[in-house]
Amino acid sequence: MNLMDYLSARFRRAKDGLREAPLVPGDPLTGHLLRFREDAIGTLEDVASRGGEVVRAPFGPFLTFVISDPEHVQTVLVDRHRDFPKFQIGQRALEQILGGGLLTTDGPRWMRYRRTTQPSFHKRTIDSFDRDFVAAAEHVFHDGLEDVRIDVHEAMMKTALHAVSTTLLSADIAGKEAIVAESLDFILHITRERTLRPSLPRFIPTREHREFLEALERLDEIVYRIIAESRLAQEPSGLVASLSAAEDPETGEKLTTTELRDQLITLFLAGHETTASALSFSIHHLVSHPEIYQEMLEEIDGVLGDRVPTSEDLPKLDLTRRVIEEAMRLHPPAWMMSREVRKDTRLGEYFIPRGSVVIIPPYLMHRNPRFWDEPLRFDPSRFLPEARRSRPRYAYFPFGGGPRLCIGLGFALAEATLVLARVSQRYRFERPAHAEPLRLRTQITLRPESGMTMILRRRGEALEATESVREDGVASPE
Repeated sequence: MNLMDYLSARFRRAKDGLREAPLVPGDPLTGHLLRFREDAIGTLEDVASRGGEVVRAPFGPFLTFVISDPEHVQTVLVDRHRDFPKFQIGQRALEQILGGGLLTTDGPRWMRYRRTTQPSFHKRTIDSFDRDFVAAAEHVFHDGLEDVRIDVHEAMMKTALHAVSTTLLSADIAGKEAIVAESLDFILHITRERTLRPSLPRFIPTREHREFLEALERLDEIVYRIIAESRLAQEPSGLVASLSAAEDPETGEKLTTTELRDQLITLFLAGHETTASALSFSIHHLVSHPEIYQEMLEEIDGVLGDRVPTSEDLPKLDLTRRVIEEAMRLHPPAWMMSREVRKDTRLGEYFIPRGSVVIIPPYLMHRNPRFWDEPLRFDPSRFLPEARRSRPRYAYFPFGGGPRLCIGLGFALAEATLVLARVSQRYRFERPAHAEPLRLRTQITLRPESGMTMILRRRGEALEATESVREDGVASPE
């Protein structure tokens, strides 16, 4: 928003009799953008703490409003969602990876994709993946790993990658997991950097851009091959087959090969990153709260015994699911959302001019003492039915909300619950002495900055640290 736009907006605000949101000034040239690049969460915490439910702050050339009230979140995501499309700077960066996927499109095009893909995520379809989720946990956390020091986040990334490859792509990408994981990590890092700093035009062949394209080509090669194999299979299965056959219920139109690729890459990225982060932070909090950890293990033992969990067990694994939900409250994988303002509007008593940007930070909302008693305390009882009913709908929204509520919500919760249950049947995690404190890394999703080292103990063994702990690194099949 330039100076003339700003002055025009002030005139329109005065005419409408609305208030101007409190301003948190930043650097005259960059506002809070440079601080945000170095410490995104700390910057948002600082900005939000200096105002009320709506705070005005400059981020580079953008006039930005940080909101921290559930009613305003509902206004933006639900009630007037058409007036708040996704922030185009971030969308354009993601389009290079995801093409026209569900995360990067708006309007009629997005509606067509949503109508076409939604039936593939019905509960009965997700329930049929239970064996794949359990097999992914067993693939990584196999027998023989007791007394091993592992990186929990890396192990959960491998688990989620295996699960999503077998369910979404209906393929075992054995031998290519490292290629996929490294390519995704590099692409996400470069994408975040491009949204936060000036960069050369992409037609200039810099080393960074060349490596970005090479990583993307490696992913595309795998996905297009799997699409082709699925179409040639006599009995195609998995979500790739379901999406290939899916038709828009209003027009009968199917997804083209390119559109199918875009949806698969989108779902692959979202299903891989978010579930791994949710599981990693769940383990972090369980280890920090041994009494809750023990209660969860007793639930798992009581429900399952030595039996492998299935989708039918999900309603009975109540505490296990609530542990994951509480971990996502304190460390939501989708830690921030941003929207453009399409036309002059209001949030409460505050004027929000067209052309500005609205930031919605679940990370801050989930820790707001207005809605959460002792907000920094890990307490899965917050997700008992009566506790849920006692707070505003949008005090907690790890999967977004409104028409753009995450299509994979049921998939992610089922996968995370079954994986956590199966791993917990075999192993218990222990934090090593002198472990480094948790540091956070903000990319598209929230994740541990430098992994999460734990000791893996076989269930039933002594929990005390021993000198026999092996430095095997991440758990991986031999």
